[in-house]
Amino acid sequence: LAALLMIGLSCLGGYLLADRALKPVDQVARAAASIARRGAYRERVPVAPGGDELTRPSTTVNAMLDRLEGTIEHEKSFARMAAHELRTPLTTLAGRVELLLDRPRDAAAYRAGLAQLQERIEALRLLSEGLLSLARTDAPPLREPVELAGAVLGVAEDLRSEFRATGKILHLDVEEAWVQAEPEGIRQAAINLLQNALKYGGPHATLRVRPGELSVIDNGCGPPKEDWSRLLHPLERGPGVQGMPGSGLGLAVVAALARRWGAELRPGWSEAGFTVTLQFPAGNE
Repeated sequence: LAALLMIGLSCLGGYLLADRALKPVDQVARAAASIARRGAYRERVPVAPGGDELTRPSTTVNAMLDRLEGTIEHEKSFARMAAHELRTPLTTLAGRVELLLDRPRDAAAYRAGLAQLQERIEALRLLSEGLLSLARTDAPPLREPVELAGAVLGVAEDLRSEFRATGKILHLDVEEAWVQAEPEGIRQAAINLLQNALKYGGPHATLRVRPGELSVIDNGCGPPKEDWSRLLHPLERGPGVQGMPGSGLGLAVVAALARRWGAELRPGWSEAGFTVTLQFPAGNE
């Protein structure tokens, strides 16, 4: 009888100890289930006191919720930003259409009005494409070996006529260089950097490729140094260029692509001009 009593007390004591030890885990599970059910991604699960292994589930879940909150807030911010930027040109388009339709006009007036609408629609298209390019940078990277010179030479040829049309000259200074990146992303980065040089740079621009780096150099003064970090954010533009075509997304897209590839976007100011370099990490070939 005593032996049976001891066995019963041992089982009861083991149950109570196990229940006490696993209670924090149960609290974490119930809190996580409540957060998931209510979509309350800003809340966190309680962390058990101490530093033993029982705190790992709670800290892991909270770390996951931190990442989730950052992602959701980023998406909300992007949606608000896109809605704000698209609303202005759409409102302008609606106003111009109403103005054209408010009374009969001759063919020349309609043509002039339609030409203005075409310009606004093109600006809206470029803004939409820029926003889509920025949104795509959030997808997981699919890196592969890319030969930089080969990837950007086609871009240079496509833009050469635009340089000629503005009286500017585009120079090439490339050599074979392999990096781990995405071919279309490299093309997009080269397009954005060259278009910035075309719009805001001096009369000469150079597309340079060296092992591990892609640079665009122009003999203009570049943006003020104190504005550089701000210009890497979406829809930010430099002083004095608000009246020029552009959406303020070019550098932001290149900076986001650089982060995808573990690369760095570096500016450089010198007496010869302004340089933007996409620098890939060593051993990235």
